[in-house]
Amino acid sequence: MQEIEYENQMSRLLEQSREQLYALEQIAQGDYIRHLLQESKGHGLDRDRLIDEFHKMSIGLDPASPILLVMGHLSYPKGANYIERSGLLAKARMVCNSYLSEKMKQISIVDSQGDLLLLLQPSEHAEEKFYNHLVRYLEGTLELIQESCLQSLSLPVAFTISGASCGWDEMSQQYKRLRHLQLMKIGGEGITVIVTDRGEQLEDSHELYKKNEGQVAPKAEVLSAFLEAGKVEKFNEIFEELSMVMLYANSPVHRKIEIYYSIALILYAHINRLGLSSEISDYYQLMRLDEHSSMREAVQYLKQAAEQLFKVKSQENKENAATVIDRICDYINEHLSEDLSLVRLAEIHYFNPSYLSRFFKQECGVNLSEYIDNCRVRRAKELLKEDELKVREVAVGVGYEAAHSFTRFFKKATGMTPQEYRDALTQS
Repeated sequence: MQEIEYENQMSRLLEQSREQLYALEQIAQGDYIRHLLQESKGHGLDRDRLIDEFHKMSIGLDPASPILLVMGHLSYPKGANYIERSGLLAKARMVCNSYLSEKMKQISIVDSQGDLLLLLQPSEHAEEKFYNHLVRYLEGTLELIQESCLQSLSLPVAFTISGASCGWDEMSQQYKRLRHLQLMKIGGEGITVIVTDRGEQLEDSHELYKKNEGQVAPKAEVLSAFLEAGKVEKFNEIFEELSMVMLYANSPVHRKIEIYYSIALILYAHINRLGLSSEISDYYQLMRLDEHSSMREAVQYLKQAAEQLFKVKSQENKENAATVIDRICDYINEHLSEDLSLVRLAEIHYFNPSYLSRFFKQECGVNLSEYIDNCRVRRAKELLKEDELKVREVAVGVGYEAAHSFTRFFKKATGMTPQEYRDALTQS
């Protein structure tokens, strides 16, 4: 019994070791393939070196034969944590392997965006005619994988696949095409579609595209002007026009990218110029279109960034307005005996008189003239407490050359003449 228990324990340990070794092997293979994606950018790869490295990394693909790429985007449940997402990803990889392993050799990795990337080659036992229908076979098999993931895991998966095989030194270029196609063609999270790269240049004859052809730069300048002026509604009108082009399925990919980066650059420049990088969350993503899972998500991100920027600018404008108001109020209180006409105050503080009047009322809730009168009444009361000052001197101190004009003003504001107010202070 002890020997049997010992053997069972050793078997469990051996199984755990195999699982850990397999996990480490997958991690190492993923790092290596991601390295190849970088190394294959326009440079030929040494086939002999690849053969040696594939053998050492236990990669069951032939470096001398072309490969076909498949990218899978998983729409995880909202609120899923890292452990839950990792578990679903592992199960989705197992589903892919179970459906494809019969006729395909494969290796799957997770790319830098968290998407599943499959590198495929036909099995050595596959019939020759199978090569002629490889893409069609994949499209049908991927549909079965989508159904299985949806039914067993409640996990929508969208696939983007190569329309033809490519050499290992062309892998990076093909991967970028798939990334762009996925970004442009997949409508958003939860969509189970299969997009095949047919290699053609997508063109658009739709009126929406024609209307905006060649207008990106001028509209970008208008957007920038509206952003600078803080005109949210006008900005949103132009933004919505450009968004329609980016989200229209048949708009050329290059035009979508141009529009995205034109808007992103405007926002990025304003954020940097105003020193608001700490105020706008993840603003560095503005210049990284590929980090968004779809164009719809990218457009939504631009919109949110613009809203944040307008909000910060609005708060900043309020603070600036408060500073200007404080400066005007300080000047009024320090120069009550001088000319405080609207024209004079506007001239000193570089405002248009009518704008200054509206601006002050908007920020303070009272008319500028009413505020000045209140300040003069308050100062007059303070001066009337000093018995040695005559009423005429108090009048001059608050900007009235004629004592009788001051008396009328003071009585209208307090219900008492200056002398009656002073007498009331003495009696109390």
